[in-house]
Amino acid sequence: MSGKREYGDYQTPIDFAEKVCHYLKDFRHLEPSVIVEPTCGLGSFLKSSLLFDAKEYYGIEINPKYCEICRDSIKDDRVHIINSDFFAFSSNTLIKDKRQILVIGNPPWVTNSTLSSLGSDNLPIKTNFKRLKGIDAITGASNFDICEYIILQLINEYRDTNTVLSMLCKTSVARNIFKELKRNYIAFFSYDILEFDAAKVFGISASACILVIQLSDKTNTSDVCNVYDFECPKTPRSQFGYSNGRFYSNSKFVIVTQKKAREETKHLEYEVPKTWEYLNNNIKLFERRKSSIYHGAPPFSMFGVGDYSYSRYKVGVSGFYKQPLFSVLDSDDEKPVMTDELTQIEQNLNLTYYVTDSMYNAFKELLEIGQMTFT
Repeated sequence: MSGKREYGDYQTPIDFAEKVCHYLKDFRHLEPSVIVEPTCGLGSFLKSSLLFDAKEYYGIEINPKYCEICRDSIKDDRVHIINSDFFAFSSNTLIKDKRQILVIGNPPWVTNSTLSSLGSDNLPIKTNFKRLKGIDAITGASNFDICEYIILQLINEYRDTNTVLSMLCKTSVARNIFKELKRNYIAFFSYDILEFDAAKVFGISASACILVIQLSDKTNTSDVCNVYDFECPKTPRSQFGYSNGRFYSNSKFVIVTQKKAREETKHLEYEVPKTWEYLNNNIKLFERRKSSIYHGAPPFSMFGVGDYSYSRYKVGVSGFYKQPLFSVLDSDDEKPVMTDELTQIEQNLNLTYYVTDSMYNAFKELLEIGQMTFT
């Protein structure tokens, strides 16, 4: 079995790889002595990272054709291309100068269940690496992203060092990895997410980011992840982390387009033009909704909105656990709290996680007229 789908093969455009490396060098001031690119593919990051002028470069790649292309296109004695399966190889054993290691790359964006369904042997050894309990370990809860597995393996391989990892991944993967680091008490100085437009870079619809982790050889660890826009990385757009042992996020937003079911939405065009523009720019995502609830309804209609949505107090129910969890929902400013089911359209629009410039303008506008709530 071979092919792009098996390998989760989204080759990084060379210009984007160069942009990432310039950010790490000029903005983060990294001076690595050695650079490793696991699953290096055609070697975009290896080529781009030559600007660091490191002493050693290692690229690991399972596809022998890609290895040949890398060797032909990168004529530098410091660069070593290893044709090997990442899951059965340790890059750390090759490194001579370990003063400052930079692990950089773009691991496969595919889940283990997808690879299994394709009959692929490009899989990690089947272990319960998240230590799930009972039935969860053998059902859907054990399905995971291969990219997430690879990054966690790299973290375990280089833990207790000052290694920097800079990896392209889905934002959901980046959040999961943060939780795993905290759960396993792995020390790190900093943990940052820089969002970029995956449709523009890879031609795919996904919430994607550059994950930059500065591991630590000390026992101290950070409790915070800052989220940036890669186009404007100076000021964090949002933040999540741990406080008093509990996970939190200060960046969940829900745009409320109606106050009751099937209410006309045309007035938004005049009352909140930036919001209307943002919604129309993403209208194709709304049109993909198949439920009959939306047939013949005004554009950008919501499901399950009504008088109760604007009540001061609510009871929230989480059904994601074996035993449902109930909680009273209230806010200090006495504004109603709007909950959200995190549907596919909301994942695609990033409505519940991170804020782009156009979203920020829409949110600011809605806040001014009181038609946006926080969860």
